[in-house]
Amino acid sequence: MVLAEQGKRALAASVFKRALEGYQKAYGARHPETLGTMSNLANALRLQGKLEPAALYYAQASRGLMLALGETDRETLRALHGFAQVLALQKKHDEAAEYFRKAYEGRQALLGDEHVSTLRTLGEYAQSLVVLGRVAEGIEGLQRCLHGAERVHGPQHEDTLNAMERLAGAHDKAKEYVSAEGYYRHVTEALARTLGVRHERTRHVAAKLLDNLVQQVKLVEAQDVAKHYKLDLALKQPKRTPPASYSALSAQDGAGAAPVRPANGAVVNGMGGPPLVPRKPTVEAVVTQRAMAAASAASAASAEPAASLPAPAPALSPWGTTDAPPSSPNAAGR
Repeated sequence: MVLAEQGKRALAASVFKRALEGYQKAYGARHPETLGTMSNLANALRLQGKLEPAALYYAQASRGLMLALGETDRETLRALHGFAQVLALQKKHDEAAEYFRKAYEGRQALLGDEHVSTLRTLGEYAQSLVVLGRVAEGIEGLQRCLHGAERVHGPQHEDTLNAMERLAGAHDKAKEYVSAEGYYRHVTEALARTLGVRHERTRHVAAKLLDNLVQQVKLVEAQDVAKHYKLDLALKQPKRTPPASYSALSAQDGAGAAPVRPANGAVVNGMGGPPLVPRKPTVEAVVTQRAMAAASAASAASAEPAASLPAPAPALSPWGTTDAPPSSPNAAGR
């Protein structure tokens, strides 16, 4: 596993494949050493993005390990977790959630609630529930994951920040924008301190914070975030080609004058200068445009009559009853 962790994934896959062939000849296809090596090969292939062969190896390894060692053995649970990760990457979220559940329950029983491996599997299981639309259950699981990570690692650890980012995304999906904003701000500021404001990871979360602020029509805060993290909002807007009759001069002063076409056919401005093109929108203009669109959508949604639907039956949560989500990241850590 050392080669895979060092980024030498192709070499790691080659080494594991040769080892697998050797174990198969020496011990047979169902020996735990053979199956454990098969799981390692599947993981190396997953890291290379070769999902189809990784899924095949993981499926065979997990089935064999369950028969050879049992469903709660550490090697079996590692294979189940890896198989679930591949299924999630393949967007087979129903299957992924089921394997994450098995791996989580097994690690919880074997290692305890606050073991690092248990918490990581819990986070991925809860995230799969969010993707499946079971957002309330997902939020509950992500809160448990975050609280455990804070106790085990502290508030600034990568696992803690990952759990907090996932929880923010779940609140966003539930349209609980204020709760999501608090978590996004905490993660963005923590990453800026450790990685810098220009780091790709920092700017990635800052972009999520920006979208959240636009949804809330918080223009000043959105502009501040865009400027501080150098987010080019213009790149996120759909590119619109000006119509053939576009006149930069008339667009600026509303004159509506037809474009001047000299002998060579080029369109120039009314002063006989070079062709004019639309100026790149400013950050303020783009943020305002996005905020107006969000406000318009919210207004239209509120104007629609509510559909009469039967009340859904209460779903059983896989986590048990917990407190309501905190309103701020500081409260989440208490």
